[in-house]
Amino acid sequence: AESDKRQSNSYDILSDTKWLEEAATRLPESFQKSVPENAQKLIFWCLEWSPMKRPSAEDLISTGLIPRKIELEQRYLEEALQTIANHESESHRQILKALFERPVPRHVEVTFDTDVAAKARNIYEIS
Repeated sequence: AESDKRQSNSYDILSDTKWLEEAATRLPESFQKSVPENAQKLIFWCLEWSPMKRPSAEDLISTGLIPRKIELEQRYLEEALQTIANHESESHRQILKALFERPVPRHVEVTFDTDVAAKARNIYEIS
C-alpha cells in the first residue's frame, strides 16, 4: 500500500506545473535555461518535503526522466565531434593532444608499415 501511495504521488510532479512554479521562484533563470526540464523535474521531485512524495529508485527508472546510457553516449559523441570540428576551440587542441601524445608501444613502432615495405619489395623483385 505504501509503494502504491508513493507511486500515485510520484506522477504528480510529472503531470502538473508545480515544478515550473517552484523553478521560477527558487532557481536562477540561467539555471532554468541551461538545465533540461527532465532534470529540473527530478530535482524538485527528489526535494519533496514529504518523504512519501519523494521517488524511489524504481520510480526514477520507470518515469523515463533519466536518459538511458546509449542516449548519453550518443550525445557525448556528437558533442565530441562538434568540438573536433571547431579548430579554434581549446577543447579541440586538448582532444588532439590527448590522442596524438599517447606513447606508442615499441612493438607497434617496430612493425609499423612492415606490410607496405614487404609489398614494395615484392613489386621491385617482380619488375
